[in-house]
Amino acid sequence: MVGAGHAAYTDRFHELARLVPHLVTPESRMIERYVYGLAPQIHGMVTAMEPKTMQKAVQISGALTDEAVRNGSIKKVEKRGNVGETSKDKNGRDDNKRTRTGFNDSNTLKST
Repeated sequence: MVGAGHAAYTDRFHELARLVPHLVTPESRMIERYVYGLAPQIHGMVTAMEPKTMQKAVQISGALTDEAVRNGSIKKVEKRGNVGETSKDKNGRDDNKRTRTGFNDSNTLKST
């Protein structure tokens, strides 16, 4: 979980749990894996409360995340445009990748 992105984390967790149900088959394992991915400040507190159902784990972690955001121990996540996209110049070349430019004076391939 990144920052206060509790709802996004929970939605993504459920989506992945539907894709690979054998990894979260008993509910206790699902709860364990869900809690493991929470922010460290929240992880310990939810574990200590020992939720018996997934619904209770989500409810507890949501309340604790909201409280942590209010008191400032977790920063609120800001939405950013085009997250995860690489930067490309106007010719469609990726600025983050090295490109081969040809041979230099010592007849070896030069990269920039």
